Amino acid sequence: MSRQWLFTRDALRTRAALLEDGCLLEYYEELCVGAIRRGSIYAGIARDVAPAIEAAFVEVAPGEKVFLQQDTPDALPQTGERVMVQIAQAARRTKAPRASRELKLPGRFVVLMVGADHVGVSRRITDTARREALRAALQQQAEQFKAEGLDQEFGVIVRSRAASEDLSVMEAELRSLLRACLRIQERFASEQQARGSLPVCLHEELLLPLRLLRDRVMATDQVLIDAKDLFDEATALLGELRATLGACVSDLPASLEFSAEGPAPLFERAGVEDQLREAAERQVMLPGGGSIVIDFTEALIAIDVNSGSSAGGDSLEATAFQTNSEAAVAVARQLRLRNIAGLVIVDFIEMRDPAHNEELMHIFTEALSDDPARIRLLPLDELGLAKLTRKKQ
Repeated sequence: MSRQWLFTRDALRTRAALLEDGCLLEYYEELCVGAIRRGSIYAGIARDVAPAIEAAFVEVAPGEKVFLQQDTPDALPQTGERVMVQIAQAARRTKAPRASRELKLPGRFVVLMVGADHVGVSRRITDTARREALRAALQQQAEQFKAEGLDQEFGVIVRSRAASEDLSVMEAELRSLLRACLRIQERFASEQQARGSLPVCLHEELLLPLRLLRDRVMATDQVLIDAKDLFDEATALLGELRATLGACVSDLPASLEFSAEGPAPLFERAGVEDQLREAAERQVMLPGGGSIVIDFTEALIAIDVNSGSSAGGDSLEATAFQTNSEAAVAVARQLRLRNIAGLVIVDFIEMRDPAHNEELMHIFTEALSDDPARIRLLPLDELGLAKLTRKKQ
């Protein structure tokens, strides 16, 4: 099984695609200009404060406001007050970006949580002994930082890819993130003293392909980039990661490939454009002749499974099981490919045999397990409905 990451950039947007044996699994794009990037940190100015809804709109760039929700009216900033916020959620449709005053700085193996006081370990790390070892090591490291005179409360989340990485790598990354945090806070303090009336970006999150390189790309993945400036930036980031994490780090790609040659752009040569056009269709055909139909509403995403011309079994029950099994794999791929978030209801074809229903949910669970997004799947109900929630990746 070979995995490829494809990265490209033009004047309008950056794009990324993940392929496995030529099959498109994930696709992302991001505007190059004017977008307020999730994860960026600003010294913003509170402009519209609404105690009735415990919220405020904070200006983070000229003409750009983000929505800041607080727990109580007392926690709200005053109108005109400079406040440090981080973009927690990008703009969606008519909704403004959402911001938070709880800062998080992500690394490849750990996430630094400013102001927190605990060490959490990803649920995807299931080995109990390893979880405890990671928690103990990071707690000990936090105590050491405090003994060195670091005047900063912080917590840590250990990411899933740290499951087999050397502890010294995580300690080195945590130290680097703390230094970055202190620089951000020092700059914010300087902006407060300057008493300026304009918002300032204190920390800009990485571009989409660079975030994926930091967070997702594995040592065995092939990375192809067809924009020279993006290739140079990615190569520089890879070098920075190696310098920060030290010689012990094992989970980094050895190199990147610049792939600009060919009669067509990289995404066309790899078949990404054709697969994207297929993925945009409301109806997705299944190998056996059935199909799934995907409908979006304000409240949820409904996916209907149809048998169509499927006749793979020797009975209605067998045909339903085969179609449902194919649909489970197809639904998992479409959720990941379209980056669908929110409440999803899948209407499988009704089956009478409890063993078939149990096996179907096993197939569905296995198909969803490769998705990096957080998913909560409920048991199949008596109507043949499978309900799940998925967090946008």
